[in-house]
Amino acid sequence: MLGFAVAAQVTPPDVFVQVVSTLVILTVTLPVSYWLAYKR
Repeated sequence: MLGFAVAAQVTPPDVFVQVVSTLVILTVTLPVSYWLAYKR
C-alpha cells in the first residue's frame, strides 16, 4: 500500500504512466513481501 501511495504522489496524472508504475511497483513489492512473510 505504501508503494501505491508513493507512486500516486510522484508520478504525473497520466493514465499510461500510472499503469506502468503500478506494474513496476507490483513487480518489485510482491517478491519482497513474499520473502519477508516466508523467510525462516
